[in-house]
Amino acid sequence: MTTYDEAGDLEPHVGAEFRQAFPTWAALRGEVADRARYPEFDTDRAVRQILMADFLTRLSRDEVWIVQGSLGLPARPPRDMDWPADFRVPGVTGVDQAHLLARAAFDIDLYAPGIDTRTRTAPDPAAAYGAAADAAVRAACAPADRPSDPAGRGLGGLVHYRPGELVVRPGGKVTGTVIAQPVDPRFPDVRPVDDPVAIEVDISPGSGQQFTSPPDRGERPLVALDLPGFEPTRPLLYPLADYLADKIALLTGPPISHRPLPAGPWHRYKDLFDLHFVLRTCRIEPHRVRTAIATNRNWRRLPAGLPRPYRLYGQPPHQPGEPAVPWHEGVEKLRASSPQLARYPSFAAMSTGIATYVDTVAASPSPHRGELGPGRQPGPPGGATLAPY
Repeated sequence: MTTYDEAGDLEPHVGAEFRQAFPTWAALRGEVADRARYPEFDTDRAVRQILMADFLTRLSRDEVWIVQGSLGLPARPPRDMDWPADFRVPGVTGVDQAHLLARAAFDIDLYAPGIDTRTRTAPDPAAAYGAAADAAVRAACAPADRPSDPAGRGLGGLVHYRPGELVVRPGGKVTGTVIAQPVDPRFPDVRPVDDPVAIEVDISPGSGQQFTSPPDRGERPLVALDLPGFEPTRPLLYPLADYLADKIALLTGPPISHRPLPAGPWHRYKDLFDLHFVLRTCRIEPHRVRTAIATNRNWRRLPAGLPRPYRLYGQPPHQPGEPAVPWHEGVEKLRASSPQLARYPSFAAMSTGIATYVDTVAASPSPHRGELGPGRQPGPPGGATLAPY
């Protein structure tokens, strides 16, 4: 049975110290504004990150969730690493470089292995998984017919969560939004004190999962700012090798997305930035990446397999039947939309570096060849090192 603490939180990760420091939403937002004052990490990004972490921690009370998308990027780099000198934002205090330079997340991209296991024997496993995942999200919100129910109160009573437009799609995927409404915590009913924040939710079905190794545990919480009395979960992450393999494979074929695709040639430009971030900042075991690439589920719809040498779909020289994807223009447009992405190299530099990494890993005959690039230092024993990039 779900229990609540005195403020209605589904998870006691928000303690008395937090409530004393931030008796109102304005007090919390003011503190965040004082510290999240950088173009790469501003107040809106920090507030959204806090809300997503709070809601994920509420979800994690009764269910195990694995973070799959860009929300988990800041949690991946080792805490003991020396951040690359040519890939940092100088002059910043109080915000980890991992949070500054990871691409901003606008949704919570999740997979629930426990729900997957429990629904596999259902007459329609995909429908059962989607229904159970949808129910789990709604259980962390106020019931639709009781909008002031204390079950919806979170973040020490400063916000009220309600389900937005949540949809269970064919195949078991759940997409939609959760609405986080800042409220006055002195009153039991919902009294808004600021604009609501829509948190996008994207829960993947079990049928689309492939794990060639156990999930990774995040090196740090999902929240950049250290707030008194606030202890968000350090998340489980989709295995790094499989994360890399998915993006490496997807970039070699026609683009796919559960959102409507734009007109004309287009691709997943964001994946280049995410690959660059991971390859520059994470310790990677090449033999695991080789296994993950060789067995990646996306090859079922990309029968040509891994290009040798590695190349992106639609990248010159074009192959028969491929459109001319405007990679340079697409990357530059995305870069211009986000201050932290302005710190990333050009399309030519990123694509060349990624191709070099993939070709090196694919050609290496053993787990210990081709692991280190110029100037890199080895990581812990066992072959886990920084990528040759």
